[in-house]
Amino acid sequence: MRLLWGRKAADDGGGDELGIYRRLVEFRLQEYERERTEAASTPAAPALTTIAVGAQQIGISFTAGLVLGSPYYGFRAAVKAPTKNRRAAAWAAIRQQSPQLASMFALYNLLYTVSRVGVSRLRGTPETDRTSDIIAAFLTGMTLSLRGGLAHSLRAGTLVGLFVYLLHLSPRFTPAPAVGAGNPLQGAAVTV
Repeated sequence: MRLLWGRKAADDGGGDELGIYRRLVEFRLQEYERERTEAASTPAAPALTTIAVGAQQIGISFTAGLVLGSPYYGFRAAVKAPTKNRRAAAWAAIRQQSPQLASMFALYNLLYTVSRVGVSRLRGTPETDRTSDIIAAFLTGMTLSLRGGLAHSLRAGTLVGLFVYLLHLSPRFTPAPAVGAGNPLQGAAVTV
């Protein structure tokens, strides 16, 4: 029997002409099923996109700190300065103090993101879990205020965790339900 591109040659008397292709497709399907079950049984490692999104969020929070800090520090310095030097005092305060506030915003966002991912990995829950968010906020507030002592850091962590808890109670800050088979509102018309 002579094979010609995976088919039996016509002079061999016919038979199963596409057998090798059928076996190849069955093998690929079994391999795909095996990979899918292995992927479902092992927890996924953090993807590079998660890290890239985290870096982007840190940049956004630094920019937000600059934008929010500039008018505050500029106005505060202009009010305290003598009448002739108000503009110069405002610009000097903006250049000196706004980057400090912006770096604190970025540091908070970095610590919060790292602790949220770490807590969700330790608990085995998705990163959008509310309890993981609250624990991560507690750890972030506690870490940022460690210089004040243990009692001060516990108070600060409790306040930050309570703030995130109150944010999660608000319907405006709760995540939208995922689109999928488990969502009863998928495809439903929304009337206001």
